Amino acid sequence: MKKKKTSDKKENNFYFKNIFSILVELLKFSVYNFEQIITSLRKPITTRLRHLDAIIIIKKSTKLLDLLNIKSCFLRSIIIYKMLKMYKHEPKLHIGVKKVDSLESHAWIEIDNTSIDTSKGYEILTTIK
Repeated sequence: MKKKKTSDKKENNFYFKNIFSILVELLKFSVYNFEQIITSLRKPITTRLRHLDAIIIIKKSTKLLDLLNIKSCFLRSIIIYKMLKMYKHEPKLHIGVKKVDSLESHAWIEIDNTSIDTSKGYEILTTIK
């Protein structure tokens, strides 16, 4: 029982530490244009956070994004990308396009040569490392 309480405390701590970062990204997304967003992503991130497993970061970040009802793949990918960087990982953020009946775009994360989400036929337009 004690182990469960410690686990809950760590999980709540993650959410508390990172909700502000997510809110900042939401604000940037509503104010910045595309070039400004890309420029901000290329800036180095300095952090004092200890390394945390990428799968845990992705799952917890996704839970927060779902709770905040954030559906945009671009915004979700930006936030998860930044979370991974804050916890000392080296993700790649891919932005791609494909032409079916009209031009479609999609954003996704790659970490350790594994795509999170899917790139299903999208040609990579740009990658942020």
